[in-house]
Amino acid sequence: MAESKAAFEDTMTVCVTIPTYQREGVLVETIRQVVAQDPPADEVLVIDQSADHERSTLVALKAWQEEGKIRWIKHSPPNLPGARNRALIEAQSDIVIFIDDDVVLTPGFVDVHRRCYGDSQVYLVAGQVLNKDRQVHSGAVQNYELRFPRNHDERTWIKAIWGGNHSVRRRFALELGGFDERYFGGASREESDLAARAFERTGRMVLFEPSASLVHLAESTGGCRAWGGYFHPLAAGWAVGDYYFALRNLRFQSMARHIVRRFLRSVLNRYCLHHPWAVLPIVVREAVSLVWGIVVSARSRKLISLTMHSRSIEEVAKRQ
Repeated sequence: MAESKAAFEDTMTVCVTIPTYQREGVLVETIRQVVAQDPPADEVLVIDQSADHERSTLVALKAWQEEGKIRWIKHSPPNLPGARNRALIEAQSDIVIFIDDDVVLTPGFVDVHRRCYGDSQVYLVAGQVLNKDRQVHSGAVQNYELRFPRNHDERTWIKAIWGGNHSVRRRFALELGGFDERYFGGASREESDLAARAFERTGRMVLFEPSASLVHLAESTGGCRAWGGYFHPLAAGWAVGDYYFALRNLRFQSMARHIVRRFLRSVLNRYCLHHPWAVLPIVVREAVSLVWGIVVSARSRKLISLTMHSRSIEEVAKRQ
């Protein structure tokens, strides 16, 4: 049995995908780490939503593409779930790993993700995410859902994933319709939305694997922050996504608790304590975002089979 499992792992192909938006040197360094992984990924896709780049970034991207180390794919309009869906469509591997464009990878990162799928019941994997201080969480966990500590140190099963370090069986993700492109801007909860739909389909949770670890550098510009930070008084995308997720995926009592908690935490925090002028704009933002989330949740999801830029799942499957 152990030999057949090892053989199965060795035949599986892996694609690392890096959605990026308005990033320069940190993007180049992230790609450099990915192509240096040992063993390497079978594919590396850079889904580039930037209008343009600095010359040094363009030179590096073109060189890697010409050498066959990456596929550099321009994608518009900018939308993080849309970029992830583009990767699912373009990839030809069995497993797709999604990472942010401002990370530091551990040695063997790609191989750890791949080996997780030796278990045929694993559909989604979430890896450990450390902040720049590299502090690791140990001991008891209070929440195995949305508030599970991303820096935890023990393998377990959870009900959420995070965009900067997760992987999925490509065919399964396509069957689900990929990521919901109703999430926009910071696209808060778009990845956990996929996990919720996967759980509804299979009854299986997400495997959390701490040895698939990376450090998130949290660059202050570009990426999701190009649409405003989490506490920015006018950055509605984060709030709308959070409310939309709750309205779409949670039962009534859990949904109500989630919405109330979100509303309270948006103003009862250190940021508002030190920026009291921001309290009223944030309260208005949250109220508008809740209504916005209700309106969006009344519409159908915007999945791969419904997006104008995608091919059908049947056409994608023929490439495998």
